[in-house]
Amino acid sequence: EDLASAQIAAGRFADAEPTIRALLADADNTDRRDLIHMLAECLMATGQPVEARELYRGLSGPEENDPAAWIGLGRSSYALGDERTLRRSASRAISIAPRNAGGYILFAVWSRDRGDTAEALRHLDTGLMRAGPDAELLSLRALVLSELGRRDDAIEAARAAVDLDPSHSAGHALLDRLTSVTAVSVNKAG
Repeated sequence: EDLASAQIAAGRFADAEPTIRALLADADNTDRRDLIHMLAECLMATGQPVEARELYRGLSGPEENDPAAWIGLGRSSYALGDERTLRRSASRAISIAPRNAGGYILFAVWSRDRGDTAEALRHLDTGLMRAGPDAELLSLRALVLSELGRRDDAIEAARAAVDLDPSHSAGHALLDRLTSVTAVSVNKAG
């Protein structure tokens, strides 16, 4: 189990998958939700969303109050283009864990994909108010603000994401892109 956790922490999801499967094969571990979550995470990271979604479905039944399972179900459903399950998962995640950013992010991604960036921004702002600062939420907010033509606000959100989590690579990439575009614009104007 420690090996699988270390492999996941190192981003070696393909190596962790057989380790976790072996642990789950043990009769004492077959129903361990933590191991099933780890396996589903590995499957998503290695491009196997169909199998991951089945695991998340097993973890997110009607009586289940596990926000990570509902968020995982939403993410895997998004990867498979299943908007109905994505929306249902986002709604359930928010209802059981309103202080978790994951449900708001799912709704924002869904809205953005439908071309409604203003609605996506509303979901992200609600998430910030209820869940508090979150690097992934702030990065997505920066992207949406950029798409709305609000570059200064986008830069501020991207900076907040990397200040909150200096290892957040998506936030760094977005901040670099936004500031390099601003620098080019300033140089052309000058």
